Amino acid sequence: MKKLVIIGGGVGVPTVLAGLKDKGVDITAIITVLDNGRNSGVLRRELGVLPPADIKNALLALSDASEGLRQVFSYRFTKGYLDGTHMSNLLIASLSEIQHSFLTAVQEASKILQVRGTVLPCTLQNATLLARLADGTVVRGEHEIKSPRESRAPIEEVFTEPSNLKTIPEVINALNLADLIVLGPGGLYNSVIVNLLVGDLRDAIVRSSAKKAFIANIMTQPHTTEGYALSDHVREIEKYLGKGVLDYVLVNTKHLSEEVIEEFRKESAEPVRIDKENLEGIKIIEGDFVNEEVKHKWHELGLLRHDAEKIVQALLRLA
Repeated sequence: MKKLVIIGGGVGVPTVLAGLKDKGVDITAIITVLDNGRNSGVLRRELGVLPPADIKNALLALSDASEGLRQVFSYRFTKGYLDGTHMSNLLIASLSEIQHSFLTAVQEASKILQVRGTVLPCTLQNATLLARLADGTVVRGEHEIKSPRESRAPIEEVFTEPSNLKTIPEVINALNLADLIVLGPGGLYNSVIVNLLVGDLRDAIVRSSAKKAFIANIMTQPHTTEGYALSDHVREIEKYLGKGVLDYVLVNTKHLSEEVIEEFRKESAEPVRIDKENLEGIKIIEGDFVNEEVKHKWHELGLLRHDAEKIVQALLRLA
């Protein structure tokens, strides 16, 4: 059985995980836990619990539980003092306190949800993501980095506080045994690169004999990757991972309607320009990777989703 490791966070990685769940492969998802926004941020500040939102998304994507249980786990309160609180966040937070371990809490939640695969946090340390902009401004917090800000200077580098983050043995073992390691899809800095700031995790990726692939975003992100071409995304990853580590980049070449593009332009987002001429030593895998059904609902989430089946078939060919 082929072993695939998917690294990232947000809503992009769960799309890939859901597509892989029934494909007869051994899946390990390594998920960022540096979110500081919304309900996850509240739990982190008030209870000292690592932010569970991205972990929850990965668990649900790989879950074989009944639809009823999945609905309960993903339920979000909409009024009262629990307004904005996800049931899953409360469950993982309570399990963390009962077990005195965030990792054990995730493992217990995996059992409850009958997860097919393994979901692991990139680190168990409580850390903050920061970005230094080209004008010298430092933006503190994952949520703040991707939010509108007064300074429009581009991101020069991202780093963590504390800086000496370590991962867990289970993550290192999964990377050592992997046949294919996949970065993304997701926010370049806050979902993908943030994991590469965990020193021994990054080193394990580099050392692994597995093939390494990056799933490029369909659109640029306002306030973080405005104006970035494909080569800019790869350059930023190589800044932290090292040159010559990535073997493949999967990019969407499906043309988007002018109507959709124009709506995204209102939010300062554009389709990622595929400048293959500026990439050397990396094989570009092109394809129609857009989910057409989600494309027409872009306004609900402010993004386009990858087509899980098409992406998964491309990954399985690589593996």
